[in-house]
Amino acid sequence: MKKFFIASLTFSLGVFAFNLLKFEKVTTPQILTPVQKVVETSETQIEDLSKPKFDNFKPFFNSFSENENYGGWLIADSFKGMKEVWTILLSRGDENSKDEKLVWSAMILTHHADGSPNDDDNFQSIWIKTENNRLSFRTNKIRGIEYKFDGKFFKNGKEFSWDQKVLKGTLQKIVKGKEVAKFTANFAYREPVCFH
Repeated sequence: MKKFFIASLTFSLGVFAFNLLKFEKVTTPQILTPVQKVVETSETQIEDLSKPKFDNFKPFFNSFSENENYGGWLIADSFKGMKEVWTILLSRGDENSKDEKLVWSAMILTHHADGSPNDDDNFQSIWIKTENNRLSFRTNKIRGIEYKFDGKFFKNGKEFSWDQKVLKGTLQKIVKGKEVAKFTANFAYREPVCFH
């Protein structure tokens, strides 16, 4: 009987141990992510998240939809050698288009000595190139005077604040085929208003 008791006790302990393992605490499964390769970076490669990311915006001329009009003044602090000039008007519309397609145009707006607008001497672009952030144009001639401009927007996108410097360019004044004035400057954006 002693052997039977030992055999029963051994069997019972085995069943107990088996059941004890079966009822161990169940935890929620962990989701393991794949091991990622460690890459060393220098301080210059670390992105500064506090700065705005202008790279997210398209270049100026690419940021307009097919049917979107535009009008903006581009004003330098000083139009050196061109006291009659007060702004460049950059616009996009269908008024200069033969097929009602929206086209870019530029105009050199002038004023009289007293500061009042001189609508008779506004120089309209006869040739204009608008590509990515580059703007180049040449105006018509009035009494032998014409203007040429070449510049580049250094801010991407099309949303600018009042007086924000957005364009760096060179403006030339040509009288009877000879350059009489030329300067390079940063031009500030302003929303056009009507003075009339």
